[in-house]
Amino acid sequence: MELKISDIGFDIDYKNDSFFDSIRNDYEEFDQWYEKAINDPNKKGYYWIKNNKLEAFIGLKIEDEEINEGNILLEKKKRLKITTIKSNNNIKNFTEFVIFYAIYEAIEKQIEEIYFSIIKNNEEKEKLFEISKTYGFELIGNRKRKNQIENYLFKKINVYFKNKENNWKKYFPKINLENKNVILPIESKWHDEFLQTAKLKNKKNYFNPYKMGITKAYVHNMNDIFNLRKNDNLLIYRKAQKNKWYESAITGIGVVQEHFKKEINYSNLKEFEKILKDKQAFPNDSKNLNDWFNKNKYITFFTWNIAFGEENNINYKTLKEKGIWPEDKYPSNFVVDKIHVEKWIKKSKGEKWKQFYYRLIQNM
Repeated sequence: MELKISDIGFDIDYKNDSFFDSIRNDYEEFDQWYEKAINDPNKKGYYWIKNNKLEAFIGLKIEDEEINEGNILLEKKKRLKITTIKSNNNIKNFTEFVIFYAIYEAIEKQIEEIYFSIIKNNEEKEKLFEISKTYGFELIGNRKRKNQIENYLFKKINVYFKNKENNWKKYFPKINLENKNVILPIESKWHDEFLQTAKLKNKKNYFNPYKMGITKAYVHNMNDIFNLRKNDNLLIYRKAQKNKWYESAITGIGVVQEHFKKEINYSNLKEFEKILKDKQAFPNDSKNLNDWFNKNKYITFFTWNIAFGEENNINYKTLKEKGIWPEDKYPSNFVVDKIHVEKWIKKSKGEKWKQFYYRLIQNM
């Protein structure tokens, strides 16, 4: 089991840590499982520490076996199982992060199927159940466990869109390049904090799982962005304050989900804050909330689908040299030809990602 601890590193006293008590209530063999998992190369554990206390934990396991539990029978196949999800705070954003991370871990390992099981015996697990279905997990069956029902949820990553499908979140992280591909500029300080998987060369990355949900919110005044349709693509452009030739760059792709407009969807600061929750592209403090409420009229929600990676971001220099950057205006409303975007995806993800992205594009 690989351990990654942020802030400070120390050995986890899992046997005596009350953080795991709720897991033990559902799975009394947890301590024995954890002991074995420590030396199992197919299992990974990720921890987050805050004020010397365990704040969140994810467990992942690569399996290659038949699943025969309750009314479920699946053939022997390589799968990624999310074995454990536990958080003390903001389960919605954290659940989105777990789904995001598990999907990308599966793609990296060339695994097409992900699953997990859950007993819906508290509000946190109810939310996890519902959020996972939003991103394409389907209930495939259940079994009885300690007089409770354990539900099994399953997601197949390598599937095609249906041409007229509107709820494309369930196919995450796939995108449709037949839709518009529009540049969205975001100031570097907000970009780096709220798009934490957008890795930058020679730059320290933030890392906070509660701000790493899939869904993001951008507060702005751009009519052209507001007028984009659901499922149009946003080419996220990091606006650097200095050395912009190299540090300003398109770092990945988001997909428009919905828009909100002041005086129609919200009219006061309280309503504004309620819509944003923890997804806004600026720090959650009263000064910023007031400023941005007063100065802006739109909120655009988007999913963060593809991060190109530190060696594959498309910097300002490249955009200028290739003639992609328009000469006469700042490209907040500039539509980029899908040929360029397709090349960027292929360059950043390579052959092993082809079936998850490029094959989809060919099938449109």
